[in-house]
Amino acid sequence: MAGKGGNDWVTKRVPFGAGQEIFREGQPPRDAYLIERGRVEVSRVIQGEKVVLGYKEVGDVLGEMALIDNQPRMATATAVEPTVCVLITASMFQEHMNRATPLLRKLLVTFTKNLRDMADRQRPH
Repeated sequence: MAGKGGNDWVTKRVPFGAGQEIFREGQPPRDAYLIERGRVEVSRVIQGEKVVLGYKEVGDVLGEMALIDNQPRMATATAVEPTVCVLITASMFQEHMNRATPLLRKLLVTFTKNLRDMADRQRPH
């Protein structure tokens, strides 16, 4: 099913109420989300305390790193107001990754690994 702008991977819109979790830190990867309407808080738990990393808004994507490297979620995403996201399933994402050049795939995997490594260094052990 083609979505707005010819995106052939846009198939389902998912509504989230204010305060509803979209995904939780540590969960296995399943889907990514493109924010179509609303605002989302991104947070992590560091030394037992919730730390807000930032906010995502219309046009931003959530959960993409987990689809690139198949690692658990690095953060929790929570709708801070009524939000609608376009669902990007792992299989749809993988289809697009398979069409990418080997260099682009390697760059994405390396970039994601570097981000995870930097985030882990910020966390006290």
